[in-house]
Amino acid sequence: MIVLNQLTQVNLFRAWGNRPFALLWSGQALSRIGDYLYEVALAWWVLQESGSAGAMAAVLIFTLSPTMLFSLFGGVIVDRYPRLPLLREEIRPLPADGPQSILADFQEGLRTVWQMPWLWLTIGLFAICNVTLAGPYSVSMPFLVDEVLHADVELLGLLYSMFAVGYVLGGIWLGRKPAVRRRGFLIYGGSTLAGTMLLLFGLPVGIPVLIIAALINGAALELGMLAWTSALQELVPREKLGRVAGVDTVGSLALLPIDLGLAGLATEAWGPAAIFVIGGGVTAVLSLIAYQHPAVKKLD
Repeated sequence: MIVLNQLTQVNLFRAWGNRPFALLWSGQALSRIGDYLYEVALAWWVLQESGSAGAMAAVLIFTLSPTMLFSLFGGVIVDRYPRLPLLREEIRPLPADGPQSILADFQEGLRTVWQMPWLWLTIGLFAICNVTLAGPYSVSMPFLVDEVLHADVELLGLLYSMFAVGYVLGGIWLGRKPAVRRRGFLIYGGSTLAGTMLLLFGLPVGIPVLIIAALINGAALELGMLAWTSALQELVPREKLGRVAGVDTVGSLALLPIDLGLAGLATEAWGPAAIFVIGGGVTAVLSLIAYQHPAVKKLD
């Protein structure tokens, strides 16, 4: 047992022995803490100032837009620059051509995605599931806390924190393993479980159950995301990884601005609880259906 625990610690924490990674991880950790503080404060401020789910959606759309705008070009640039700080590759000269070559690089990324069914199927699924998950989570949650649970910003912060704690626990659990296996099951099973847990927020189950549901939702999504990242890094040609990641980011977020607007209107029309039931249920059902594709089931 002692030897097993020592091996577990080595597998989980050995990456921190790499100084560039440790600096990157620390910076990202601090950044994410700030992001969550900002998310809670912004959501509650919009709720208090406007009381409008439509206004909440509009703020989130403008917050998301830069990510979608720059991700495709960012993927092209990543494939052109050396990854020297982390991977210690040799420096490659940058091409001197302009916009036409960038467009050709982007088209090659699209072709790579299309040639791998597990790639385009998963990106397509999460273009929808990010809609059905993010709408309730980002737009409807403050109104659920205020109008249905009759609580204040402390509960909103607690619930959002439990999602984040779930992310951490899911990452630690999977990080203990020497290799990621059954990645198709982890990705699609994770989204199915996450959708089921989100559905509970629309039911009269009590705050303790919602806290547990938020924890499980976060852990399930993190397991799926880590399995997806692992599959990209191992199965996509290294020289095309940046472009594929850019297509993944934009493709999976493509419908989100429209959805956020619709989620705002639907929250005002039907109430926040209904949005959680619909969003969570659709996520779970679509994930189960998509998992039946042979390319996904064979994704190990």
